[in-house]
Amino acid sequence: MADVKHPILASDGWPFFLGGLFVFLVGFKYGLTWLMLLCLVYFIAGFLLFRDPYRTIPAIPYAVVSPVDGRVMAISVLKEGLLERRAIKLTIRIYKSGAYTTRSPCEGKILSLSDVDLGSRRVDTRGLWIRTDEMDDVVMQMRGEGVAKWYPAVCHVRFGERIGQGERVGLNRLASNCVLYLPETIKLDIAIGQRVKAGSSILAEFDHGQFEEE
Repeated sequence: MADVKHPILASDGWPFFLGGLFVFLVGFKYGLTWLMLLCLVYFIAGFLLFRDPYRTIPAIPYAVVSPVDGRVMAISVLKEGLLERRAIKLTIRIYKSGAYTTRSPCEGKILSLSDVDLGSRRVDTRGLWIRTDEMDDVVMQMRGEGVAKWYPAVCHVRFGERIGQGERVGLNRLASNCVLYLPETIKLDIAIGQRVKAGSSILAEFDHGQFEEE
């Protein structure tokens, strides 16, 4: 499946580049070669940080793709996940040199974690809950450490909205980890230590009987 057309830079990057361009023009006007060279380094660093590259999305309906560029750091089975049921927890360490955008791991409808009735149990509702047409639930959370808490990841989709597999749904910003909570019955296609790319690397596949013939 082809990726939709999109600017090569994430939206957060444009103020960064416009400010750099202004400084570059000042350096050009006054013949400050050192300042112009510094701006070139600034532009290269900014491009690597804010880039939003094209990705080929797998044409596999039941596949769960990686939301971010990074490396799989942990896989565990939880007796009680965020939705108060058994789940597989998958943690991906985000590469700062990777794509700046976050992509949807699967197709489906956005639900609100704040609607989950868990009694006195405290739940972090800052996540993306996706329910597929086959009633599979996937929860994605972006987590940061230290200064990242002051510039957290953002989501551009709203509750009730439908999103497609591999679709851009937000910005990583300074988030360091992406955590996915997947159905217990899902078939994992990755291992700890494996590198993954946002929108194109398959992490797992929902089991709806397609593996019975294998």
